Amino acid sequence: YEAKGMDPCQRHILEVSYETLIDAAFTKKQLMRSLIGVYIGAAATEFQHAENCNEGVGTSCAGAITSNRISFCLGLQGPSYTADLGAAASLGSVSMAVNSLRFQTDLYKSNHTAVPGGVNLLLAPQFYVLACAAGFLSPAGRSQTFDVSAAGYLRGEGCAACTLSPFAEVVDGVPVKDESRPWHGNISAVYMSHVGSAASMTAPSGPREAQIIAECVRQAALSPLDIEMSECWGESSILCDAVAVKAVTNALRPDEPETGTYETGTGTVLGLSSVQSGFGYMHESVGMMQLYKVISANKFNVQVPSIHLLELNPHIDAWEGEPLNFHTECVPYRHASAFADLGSKSSSGTLCHLLVWGETDYHKILPRRRWKRDAIAFWPAGGGELPEGAEPMRNYYIVGSWSASEWTEPEPMTQEGDGVYGYTITLGANCFEHFQIWLDGNDQRVLHPGMPYASKNVPVEGPDASDACEGAAWVIDGREPTVLAVPALTDTSSDGDGKALVQASEALYRRAGSPGDQYRVRLHVAGKWRTVDWQLVDPGAAEAASDDGKYYVTASWNGWGFSAMAQDASTPGVYAIDIELAGFGGEFQVVRNKDWHQVFAPSTDGVDTVNGPDSLAGGMSWFIQGRFRQRFRIEFQRTWKDGVESRSLSWQSLS
Repeated sequence: YEAKGMDPCQRHILEVSYETLIDAAFTKKQLMRSLIGVYIGAAATEFQHAENCNEGVGTSCAGAITSNRISFCLGLQGPSYTADLGAAASLGSVSMAVNSLRFQTDLYKSNHTAVPGGVNLLLAPQFYVLACAAGFLSPAGRSQTFDVSAAGYLRGEGCAACTLSPFAEVVDGVPVKDESRPWHGNISAVYMSHVGSAASMTAPSGPREAQIIAECVRQAALSPLDIEMSECWGESSILCDAVAVKAVTNALRPDEPETGTYETGTGTVLGLSSVQSGFGYMHESVGMMQLYKVISANKFNVQVPSIHLLELNPHIDAWEGEPLNFHTECVPYRHASAFADLGSKSSSGTLCHLLVWGETDYHKILPRRRWKRDAIAFWPAGGGELPEGAEPMRNYYIVGSWSASEWTEPEPMTQEGDGVYGYTITLGANCFEHFQIWLDGNDQRVLHPGMPYASKNVPVEGPDASDACEGAAWVIDGREPTVLAVPALTDTSSDGDGKALVQASEALYRRAGSPGDQYRVRLHVAGKWRTVDWQLVDPGAAEAASDDGKYYVTASWNGWGFSAMAQDASTPGVYAIDIELAGFGGEFQVVRNKDWHQVFAPSTDGVDTVNGPDSLAGGMSWFIQGRFRQRFRIEFQRTWKDGVESRSLSWQSLS
């Protein structure tokens, strides 16, 4: 009898909760009598108002039973309660679930796993009438978030849950990750609060919301610029949408204190989107939809857009210099992993915000189909003359990564014949060299291949300004690295005074080519046709010289600029720099000659090696955990012995 009259909300949330636990690799036997908490966001059900529903009484429609029924049916013995927080219910349940896992002691552990969720189903017409009478619903039948025509929302329904567990357990002082369970993303920070006293209980509070977002950023030990995307709270209201955008902007892209404007040249554009425009206003389940949307999009490395956005809300100050992008199409993240902010709030003033981190799942992204084509070597010559300004007045110059002058000192090429100009490049310590060709040594008249890492015999483009072709260069690459050994050099120690040494393992590489190999690069010009090729003329002609490059640290505390490392005069190949943290931790990479093609970073496969030099090094970076304004010394070592390269990186607290 009770099953016949069970609220559909209870039935659906029971089903999805069981599915998410199965997805987390739990079996029925493991679930029985396990300390798994259930935190469900739900409100008073509409089932008791549904037509011809006489059985909806007692436990069938009791709000508390929504979560209790899950614990009862699956045999879960952790905390179990329902949060009725309006539209903030889903993220409120996630916040409580995260804190139940975070704040545990040796004497009290309420649950080792948590199942937060949210459910809201449209079962009766009465609530449509009430919402319409209050002016909440859109006359157009669309949730036009951020749009000038926003005049209300469209009701939606949803039911979702997820499984939360600690990313790693500390065993004998060492974090150990459980590889037997699937992983979809990380929740880096949570914060739930109330607006407090305001003009009215339903009035939005931009300053309080900005404080909550800033607290999440501080809690995660991040910089606001690390957040690339924000899943905004969009009620499809002219005023509320503008307040939500301003709160996010003030927290994640604050004005410069000296100028009062944001420095837009940093490339840290913040993407804005809203799930309500696509799914409707789902009340208690909207937060779970936000979480699902962000985590799923991170797997495909895209920021999912809003819809129904034709003309921006005039109350949103998007033209005051803030680097905001209101997505109307899918936009890729800058790197393979990214942080995103998402928030929700109830009409009664409850605010919830989460910071979520995820990375690209290359098993889901299918590579483009490559058609097998026969290579065609075609050198037509003639065909007319180059346009005016495409030839030098004096000579062709070549500039590249082999010089410690950081691409600022081009060298003249030698004319070998009619329309043929040559230059001999000697491979340096990296065993690869990038280069461009400048007309008359002018960086505003650059010949380039139109792509990074270009091989020989590709079409020559230009001349263009250096800013327009940054990163487009030919590369002579003699690398075919083989890892010979990975000694266990990880050393973590503490003397009780807050000083610690953390050192990455060394990796030894043997190159297919070797430093000292000489290549003759030739530029061919025949009529309007140009191409560049090269050939090995003398392997190992030059002695393997010591590394004369300059090394820099680029980090979150210096705005990802370049801070020079000093070479140790007593120990060749060792470079050091003293730094001061700008927050409660920071990320950094090592760059040679201020060249983004020569970046050193940690490995992406979990091995504690120093990778590089490479372009952006896969988006990886080292992280120093410390106090605000704590000083550290970073040391980078790169040496060669008998043709074998050795690298290591370490840092040590100075205060």
